[in-house]
Amino acid sequence: MAKKKPSKQARGSEGKTPELLPESPATPRIKVFPYLLLFTISFLLYANTLGHQYALDDLMLIRENTFTQKGISGMGDIFTNDAFTGFFGEDRQLLEGGRYRPLSHATFALEYELFGLNPFWGHLFNVLLYAFLVCLVFHVLLRLLPGYVMQGKWWISLPFLAALLFAIHPVHTEAVANIKGRDEIMSLLFSLLTLHYFISWIRQKKPLTGILTGLFFLLALLSKENALTFLAVIPIAVYFFTDINLKKNFKYFSLLIVPVVLFFILRYQALGFFFGEGRVSAELLNNPFLHAEPAEKYATIFYTLGRYVQLLFFPHPLTHDYYPYHISLMEWGNWQVILSFLLYGFFGIFALFSLKNKNIAGFGVLFFLLTLSVVSNLAVPVGTFMNERFVFMPSLGFAISVGYLLWYGIQKLQRPIYVKYLSVGLLLLMILGFSLKTVTRNPVWKDDFTLFTHDVRISENSAKVNVSAGGALIERSGEVFSEVREQEKLQQAVVYLQRGLDIHPRYTSGWILLGNAYTYSGDFQNAYHAYLSAMEISPGHNLVLNNLKALGQKSRNEQQAELSVDIFSKLIEIQPDNPGYLYEKARALEQLEKIDEALYFFKQSVEKESLYYLSYNKLGELYGKFRGDLEQSIHYLEKAHGIKPDHWPALENLGVAHALKGEVETSLDYFLQAYELKPDNAQLLHNISMAYRQLGKMEEAITFQQKSQALQE
Repeated sequence: MAKKKPSKQARGSEGKTPELLPESPATPRIKVFPYLLLFTISFLLYANTLGHQYALDDLMLIRENTFTQKGISGMGDIFTNDAFTGFFGEDRQLLEGGRYRPLSHATFALEYELFGLNPFWGHLFNVLLYAFLVCLVFHVLLRLLPGYVMQGKWWISLPFLAALLFAIHPVHTEAVANIKGRDEIMSLLFSLLTLHYFISWIRQKKPLTGILTGLFFLLALLSKENALTFLAVIPIAVYFFTDINLKKNFKYFSLLIVPVVLFFILRYQALGFFFGEGRVSAELLNNPFLHAEPAEKYATIFYTLGRYVQLLFFPHPLTHDYYPYHISLMEWGNWQVILSFLLYGFFGIFALFSLKNKNIAGFGVLFFLLTLSVVSNLAVPVGTFMNERFVFMPSLGFAISVGYLLWYGIQKLQRPIYVKYLSVGLLLLMILGFSLKTVTRNPVWKDDFTLFTHDVRISENSAKVNVSAGGALIERSGEVFSEVREQEKLQQAVVYLQRGLDIHPRYTSGWILLGNAYTYSGDFQNAYHAYLSAMEISPGHNLVLNNLKALGQKSRNEQQAELSVDIFSKLIEIQPDNPGYLYEKARALEQLEKIDEALYFFKQSVEKESLYYLSYNKLGELYGKFRGDLEQSIHYLEKAHGIKPDHWPALENLGVAHALKGEVETSLDYFLQAYELKPDNAQLLHNISMAYRQLGKMEEAITFQQKSQALQE
């Protein structure tokens, strides 16, 4: 019996029937092996990530996120807050438009509940989800394109070629190898499930299928906002691959509005605004067009759009960092900008013509353009020039278009014959090249140190990765056992940090890290200037204040008391009522033997804080040691002891003061109280020995003197 000829509307440009009818005999029956093969390929490509640690944004969403580390009990916080609130705390929306992606975040909390902070499970789930996504791509394309599968030759069918190209593409390494990239995987996975069930629903009209369609779309949106682009992708796919007219299409399409409205309600409740109403960042690293003229902004945007196309066809070099100014601000006279503009103009025209003839390559281009639009910076600012993970979803459009061209060259064109061989050769080259690049790129994502120190050689002009590499080297310097190697890492850290600050002089974190590098290197003067630079940008920054205080104490301990005085003088200018800063300045002045000034600042500190026992102890010590005023000395020391009874230095000083007054028994009593608190202080043991000797208790005196000598040895 002859098959009914499909209508012209349902035909593809090659005369094949893309009509989707689940019960149609034209629908190919593919066994499980192709799915297993795609799953295995996808898993093996990323198997070398399973031993990796947390990296990059894993810090903010997993390692140090308070919501994640509440486990299941943190789910409420995750679904009612910006994605970064659990790391930064309240009211810390750093990126324009906010970030609301609670579903992937919830999976991190669930992993923490089950396995604790164990990156193996995070990487394993990412790889498994990705492998499942690749199989789903094959399955959905198989349903959309039944006419592009020749009987018994699934391995050169368009659905298989497109799924394979998608599976092996190296631009996916960021989304898969970085645990945080799960939002990209889940968003596309649930979006494709939405498409799959939407078409089943309009064919079968079963209420359960309609409910699943809405549910999967809500899950896609909760994974990442770019799933919104499927509001356009789904009706276009139905138009391309079914015989349903547009009027009927949009009647069913209204179902998708329900999860969208629900998503926006949840988003508004969490963030307090919709899109484009959040805080506009004044920080260059979160707003790369901060200093750009409108012409520069849009020229740069089109340049980055061209870079996305380049990465899809030739994914090298890859980097996680496209922050300012790895990509420079562009002018419209730049040939690359012009070429990209013309290329996207061609894409747009080709896509429009494809709407008429339903060309499969055109559908791939439309899919690419629609899903890229939301991360292109043209309509919605995304906080950076570009990122490889942003092209994760659009790359499926690339795989469909290129897969179609290769399929057409292999299967359809008989003349000239070299086209077939060229198509086969290109396919094999892409399989080999993409797979090799993916496998070799994955190890770079091992941990922050490996990622930053590798990619800084690619993104040389990025302030962010230079500072990140410097910070990673500082952290790693403390792990090496050779002092020479430690200094080498610190010196390299300084080089990267200074380069990053040359690019972005108002980078507070960069100045703080530079100050840390100089501190650990022993260059306290340069460390001080670095911290001051950070303070000028961010007055009152708590981390800067703490680091300056630590530097002042360290410089005093390293016999650089004058620098210590300068540091604490600056801190007192910032916080004049801080008793700790007054105390530390007084300590440095004491070291410089400026006793009158030291006494003044010790007294100032107790005026600011009457219970500041440390200053009372030092006042008592200085009055006894440098002024010979034992009554005043004991007065202050007793105040210190009364405030802090277990402060052993005050007890020891009381013992010394009473010994100088000739009150040996009282002196010994204080020494022994101090000994109970500090039994390993050689000087204290010597003082006890001398007290016993003065009291004629020679056996005890010898015992404590021996203990003192043993500690000194």
